[in-house]
Amino acid sequence: MLSGVLEIAYFLWPITLLLIVHAVASLVLSFRNIRLRYLATLLLPFCFPVLIIFVGYFFWHSGTKANAPIAPMIAANLLLISQILFCFYLIYRSKEVSWFTAAVVLIAVWLGLISSFITGMALTNVWL
Repeated sequence: MLSGVLEIAYFLWPITLLLIVHAVASLVLSFRNIRLRYLATLLLPFCFPVLIIFVGYFFWHSGTKANAPIAPMIAANLLLISQILFCFYLIYRSKEVSWFTAAVVLIAVWLGLISSFITGMALTNVWL
């Protein structure tokens, strides 16, 4: 299921490539201001996509869509919303390197959206 995230990111390669080029450009332009503690906190948003995938893995539904449980879907959506809010908080807190933070956080949110899409398919048993 985690490989599905990478497959969709590869399938939608123009968006992924644009986000990676944006992150590299912001790294080059803000390299002098980046400190090690910024880099450590920037890894935290990448934990949310993995947690969203875990929700889909542990609550995999193999029945019909009408019998699908709603609580895991709410949990996955809350994880995505909390990831986005946490990313806004990180951008606000890192004032000196906010462009670099925004670039890295956009990649994390992109992976979170893909993870949420795959988890939604696993929780409702409706695969595209």
